[in-house]
Amino acid sequence: MSPGNRWNIWTIRLTVVLGAIAMGYYFSWWFANDRLDSIWMASVFICAVVYTSIQMAGNWLLYLLARTPANPTPPPPGLSVDVFVTAYREPYAMIERTLTAAVGLHGEHCTWLLDDGSDPALKAMAERLGAGYLARMDHRNAKAGNLNAALPHTGGDVIAIFDIDHVPKADFLERSIGYFVDQKVGFVQVMLTFDNAKESWVAQGAMETSLEFYNPTYLGSNAVGGATMMGSNAIIRRKALESIQGYQPGLAEDLATSLALHSAGWDSAYVPEPLAPGQAPPSFSAWFVQQLKWARGVFEMLLTTFPRVFIKLTWGQRLAYAVRMTRYWIGPAIGLHLLATIAILIFGTPSASIAFHQYLIQIAPLVVCDALIRFFAMRTWQHPDTPKTSLTRAIALIYATWPIYMLAWFMAVLRLPLPFRSTPKSGSKLSPVWLLPQIITVVLLAIGMLFTVFVGGHQISILLLFAILQSALQLIILAQWFSSDVGLREGLPRYLSVLRNQLQSARVTRREVDGRIRSYLVNLPFDVDPLPLDELERLITLLHSARLRGARQVVIGDRESECAIRLLASDLSQLAVRKEKNVYVVQNKAQSWLTTGNWKDRGVFRTVDPARLDKTFRLGDVLVVVARDSGTPEIRDAVRFASRAGARTIGITGSSGGDLMPQVDINLHLSSDSGEQFENFFLFLENLIVKSLRSIEQEAERDQASETLEVVASPAAQDATQPSLAETLALDGIVSNAKVNTTLEKLIALKDSLSTEPPADQCLRLVLRTSLEVFEAKSGSLLLLDRDGKASRAAIAYEGEVHLYPPEHVMDTLQRGLASWVIAQRQPALVTDTRQDSRWLRRNWEELAGSRSAISVPILEAGQVIGVLTLAYPQAGRFNQSDLLLLAAIAVQYPPEQSARKPEIPAGLR
Repeated sequence: MSPGNRWNIWTIRLTVVLGAIAMGYYFSWWFANDRLDSIWMASVFICAVVYTSIQMAGNWLLYLLARTPANPTPPPPGLSVDVFVTAYREPYAMIERTLTAAVGLHGEHCTWLLDDGSDPALKAMAERLGAGYLARMDHRNAKAGNLNAALPHTGGDVIAIFDIDHVPKADFLERSIGYFVDQKVGFVQVMLTFDNAKESWVAQGAMETSLEFYNPTYLGSNAVGGATMMGSNAIIRRKALESIQGYQPGLAEDLATSLALHSAGWDSAYVPEPLAPGQAPPSFSAWFVQQLKWARGVFEMLLTTFPRVFIKLTWGQRLAYAVRMTRYWIGPAIGLHLLATIAILIFGTPSASIAFHQYLIQIAPLVVCDALIRFFAMRTWQHPDTPKTSLTRAIALIYATWPIYMLAWFMAVLRLPLPFRSTPKSGSKLSPVWLLPQIITVVLLAIGMLFTVFVGGHQISILLLFAILQSALQLIILAQWFSSDVGLREGLPRYLSVLRNQLQSARVTRREVDGRIRSYLVNLPFDVDPLPLDELERLITLLHSARLRGARQVVIGDRESECAIRLLASDLSQLAVRKEKNVYVVQNKAQSWLTTGNWKDRGVFRTVDPARLDKTFRLGDVLVVVARDSGTPEIRDAVRFASRAGARTIGITGSSGGDLMPQVDINLHLSSDSGEQFENFFLFLENLIVKSLRSIEQEAERDQASETLEVVASPAAQDATQPSLAETLALDGIVSNAKVNTTLEKLIALKDSLSTEPPADQCLRLVLRTSLEVFEAKSGSLLLLDRDGKASRAAIAYEGEVHLYPPEHVMDTLQRGLASWVIAQRQPALVTDTRQDSRWLRRNWEELAGSRSAISVPILEAGQVIGVLTLAYPQAGRFNQSDLLLLAAIAVQYPPEQSARKPEIPAGLR
C-alpha cells in the first residue's frame, strides 16, 4: 500500500469517527421536548434509525473494510468455458460488436448467442462470426429463462455472461477465471463500467452513480465475502448454478441468483477492473425504466427472500446485502423531507418552524460528514482507469429520481406486479407524466417560500436555504429534460400546437356526438336484419361452454377494432363463472388501447403479447376475431395457433375480412366496408351476446342445476365430450367435478397423439405442460418408449419450462429411477417423500433442495407400456392417492363419447 493510500485510509477512519459523533448529535434532536411521545414521530424516528444505521453506517463500515483483492492465479487446467451473450431485439450493430469481442476472447472457450427474439438474421450473424446460436420457443422469465434454456445445450464448467451492451476486452477470461481454482467459489463478478458518458447528460450522470458502488462499496462487500452478481460481466460455475436449480427469475434476477448461491454455501470473488465496459442509459426514459425495474426487484428481495435466507448467510454477507438492498431507500427519505419542508413552509406554526429549523441544524453535520467520508473513500479506492469526476450530475439525477424509488417501494410493499422490460439501449423522449411529481414539488416549494417571505414575513433562514437547494436539484433535471426532449425551437411550438388542436377538437365534439346518435338509430335496422341466428346460437353456446369449463377466451382485433375488443373482453370477464381471470386480449402492435382507453378496465382482463401467441392457446379455448378488413399478421397467426392447439375460433368480420371466413369455425359477417356500419353491427351483436349469456346463467341459477357443455378437442370433432369418466371419478369421491372436467378436456384428448410414430414435439411439450398446470406440479418428465422398451423421446420440465432431451440423457431414470419401477410393475406410483422412498433416483443437487413428492403413471396403449408420465412438487406430502388415481385413469382409459344438450338463445332475445 502506498503512503498516499495509508494517509487516505486514516482520513476515512477519522471522518467515520466524526460521522458517528454527528449521528449521535442528529439523534439527540428526536429525544428533546418529548417528541417521541407521538406515535407518528416515533415511527419516523424508527425509519431514520434504520436508514442511517444501514445506508450510512453500513456503507462507512464497508469503506473501512475495503481491500484490493489479490490477483487471480492462472486458470485451473482443463477448465472449459462457455460464453453466453444474451440478446433481445437490440440493434444489429450492437449485437455484432459484442459477439465479435466475445468470440475473440483469449483462451479456449465456446461463445453462444442466446437470442430471445428468435431472429433468423442473428442466427446467420452467429454462424458468420463463429459463435453458436440458441433460441427458445417459450419466452417466460425473460433473461433468467433465456439463460436456463441454454444450460442443457452447453457443457462448459464455467459460464461467462454478458449483456449485449457490454463489450469484453480480449484478456477478460485471463484476468478472472483463475479464482475458480478455489472449488468453493461459485461465481466471479467483474467491475461494471460505462463508456458512453459523452452521449448525453443522463449518460454522464448514470455513469457517475455507479462509481461509488463499484469501487469502495463493492471492494468492502468483497472483503467480507458478500460480492453480489450484477447480471453482466459475471462468471458462474455450472455446478453451483445447478445446485440452486438454475438462474433465478425476477426483476432483480442477478441479485436473486447471487443470494441463492451465497445461502447455498458458495463463495464469490470480485475483479475491480474495467474489463467489459457497457452503455449507461442514454435518455431520461431509459434511466427511469431501468431504475423502476431495479428498485422494484431489489425491494421485493428485501421483503421476501432476504429474511428467509438471513440465517444462512455470514455476518459480512448480511451487511453487504443489507447495504445493497436498501440503496434505493434514498427515494422515500428525500420524499419525506420534501413533504415536511412544504408543510412547514405553508402550514407550519411558529413552534413547528423552530423545531424544523433545529432539525436541519442537527442533521447538517451528519450530511457533511457522510459526503466527506464518501469523497475520501472514492479518492482511496477508485480504479485509475475509471473517470475522475465531481459526481454533481449523479447527485442531481439520484435526488430527482425520488418519485421512482418511492413508487417502487410502495409497489413492493403492496405486492403490485411490474412486467419485466429491458433497459432501452437508445434515446427516446420521456412523457411529461413521469415528471409530474417533480414539477408539482417545485411549484409547491415556490408557493411555500413566497408565502413564508411575503405573508409570514420571515427573513432568510436555514429553512429557506434548504427549500431553495431542493428546488434547484429538481429544476436541474427539469431543465435538462426540457432541453433534450422538448427544446425551445421545435419542441415547445409542437407542444403548444397539440394543446391548441385539442381545444379546437373539444368545441366540435358535441355536434359530432349529436350526429352519430342520429345515424346510429337510422341505420340500426339495416345492420341487424341479415343477422344469422343459427350461427349466433352456436357462438353463444360455445362461449357459455368455455365459461363453465374455465377455458380461456381470447379476443383479438385489427387496428379499427380497438374499442370493440376492449368492450367485449371487459363484458366477458364480468360474466366469468370462476374466480380466475380467463379472458385475454391480444395486444395488436397497431393499437394503443393500453394508454388511450378507460384505465379502469385494464384490471378486468389480461393481455397477451403477439410474440407469445404460439403458447397462448390450449385445448377447448375460444378465440374471437373482430376484423373489418382482411386482418393483421397477428390475427392470422392467432387463428393458425388456435386451430393447431384444438381451440375453437369465432369470426366477426366485415366485407374486406371475407378471407377470414373459411379459416374460422363460426363466422358472423356483415357485407359492408363502412366503418360506422360495422361498429353499429358489432355493438348490437355484443349487447345481444352478453344479454344471452347473462340470461342463460340466471336461468341456470333458478333451476339450481349446472350443465357441462360441449368440449371440443379439435375442429374435426366438434361435439365430442367425455363426461362418463369424470362423473364416475367424482361420484367415487376421488376428485371434484371441476378438476375432473378440466383435466379430461386437456389430457384425454391428447393421449392418442402420443402413440404416433414419431410423436410431434409440439404434442409432447403440450401434454407435459398441461399436466403440470392441471396438477399444479413444479417439475416433471414424459418419457416415451419404442417397441423394444427403449427410450425414444423425452421431455423434461423444470422452472415451469419444458425442454426436449435426447433419449440417452434419461437412461439412468429408466434403469434405476421411479420410471423403471413403474414400467416393470406396470402400475402407478405415489412417492410422498423422495428422501424416504428408495424408488426415487436422487441426484447431487437435490441434497440442497429438500424433500419432494411425486406421482408417476404408465401410459398404456393396447395393453403395452408406451411411456411414463412423472410429476413432482418441492414439498413432501403434496400429492395424494386422489391425484394418483386421476392421473392413472387418464393414462389408461378412453371414456366413451356422449352428446351434450346445447342451450338456446332465450326467445325474448332472438
